[in-house]
Amino acid sequence: MLRGAAAKAHHNGEAMYKEITIQRLSAGSLFKLSAIGLFVTIVPFSVLMGFGALFGASTINWDQQAITGTAGLIASPFIGALTALILTMILGCSMAFGVWLFSLCRPLTLLVKGLDAGGSRQSGCKCCNGMNPLTPGHGARHTQAAEVSSEPESN
Repeated sequence: MLRGAAAKAHHNGEAMYKEITIQRLSAGSLFKLSAIGLFVTIVPFSVLMGFGALFGASTINWDQQAITGTAGLIASPFIGALTALILTMILGCSMAFGVWLFSLCRPLTLLVKGLDAGGSRQSGCKCCNGMNPLTPGHGARHTQAAEVSSEPESN
C-alpha cells in the first residue's frame, strides 16, 4: 500500500513509485547514496565560495588561513571534495550501523521508482509518447483527445 505523496502521484491509474520491503540494505548502497548526495551539494557550494574568495572574501580557509584570489578559486573544489569525502565516511558508517540495527528489529519499507526494460527511467505518459505528466498542458491533451473521440462522425 502506497502512503503519503507517493499514493497521490498516479497517472492513468499507474503509481509513479512502487513500495518494496527489504530485510537489509548493503553498506555499499548506503555509502553510494551518501557520496552522491554530499558531492553533488558540497562541491558546487564550495566552488561558489571560491568565487567569493576570487573577489577577496575570506570564504575559503586552509589551516586557519584565508585563501583569496585565484588560489582560493582553484583550491575550492578540492576542499569541497575533501569535505564531502570525510562526511561520506562518517555518515556512511553511521547509516550502515543504524540500518543494520534497524534490520534486526523489522524489515525496511522503501518507495522506489524503477527503470523500464530498456534501462530508461519510467516516466512519462504511455499514451503521449513519454511526455511528462507534470508538463503544463499535458492534461489538456487527454481532454482534447477525449473530445475528438466522442464527437459523432459526419458524412
